[in-house]
Amino acid sequence: MKKALATLEYILTKNTPVKGLVQFMAVLFIFSLSNISHAKDPRNVVIIQPFPYTKDASIPQNVKLELNLDKDIPEYMSTYFKKKRSFKDVSIANNINEKVADLYIEGEIIQVDTGNAGSRYVGGFTSAGKSRIVLNIKIYDENKKLLTRGNVTQRGSSGFGSISKTFSNRANITSAAKVIGKHVNKLIITGNTSEPEDIIKAIDSYKSDPLRAATKSAYSDALFHEENVTDAMASALKKMLDSSEKIKDKVLLDGLAWCAINLGASENNKYKPILEAVVASNAHRKVKKHAKKSLALLVKLES
Repeated sequence: MKKALATLEYILTKNTPVKGLVQFMAVLFIFSLSNISHAKDPRNVVIIQPFPYTKDASIPQNVKLELNLDKDIPEYMSTYFKKKRSFKDVSIANNINEKVADLYIEGEIIQVDTGNAGSRYVGGFTSAGKSRIVLNIKIYDENKKLLTRGNVTQRGSSGFGSISKTFSNRANITSAAKVIGKHVNKLIITGNTSEPEDIIKAIDSYKSDPLRAATKSAYSDALFHEENVTDAMASALKKMLDSSEKIKDKVLLDGLAWCAINLGASENNKYKPILEAVVASNAHRKVKKHAKKSLALLVKLES
């Protein structure tokens, strides 16, 4: 925003032609739209502090002594959500009844691996030697009713280009704690993507972020062998075909493309008709491309 105001000041002081002013106003308008679209969820979130270590947690004693993860992780999540503008408002409370909110997040630290500095140094960009944090997260609605729960995991930085992250286990663990909020955000939006019921719910919502996250997770977890999951994907593709509106949302298109990919991976011939319909339609080329590949796979398996 500061750059935009500086540009306006330059236009006014230099007596720039009207065309320049129009261009600036267009840039400012696009900037405003990008800010609006970035706020993905109008709900409020309270992160409960602290995140206690679970009783049977596998936590090295030096981690408990040298780091304050139970207090720092909620702060890191709050900072992450605010930076990404994931929600309208983010705050921290000591217990679930301290503040009124639309969503409440509780968590426990169930595992912390310190990693190995030597392996990080040798491994470079690989996962070798990276620290790892595992949290158990519970998400409640405004009535304190449990919406979803699940474990989230984040590994530390590769350490490349940072001596501290490479040779300091403490710095490497902190690098994981600072960005684990992205997995909690995904859990809020999509639900527990390791559970078929939550995958189906996210697909049936036909909303861009949940649908894409669910279909990609289904593929990586081989849930395309669950027929109720792939049935939901086939229904999403049919909904796309039945709609008279051209889809322009790139995230939704990506999710629909993953629907087609999963149907091919299922190796189930019952999905040939829907894939044939997508290929013959005027759907976006990305979705059609993957539908064509999946259809070819099913045909090949049939012969």
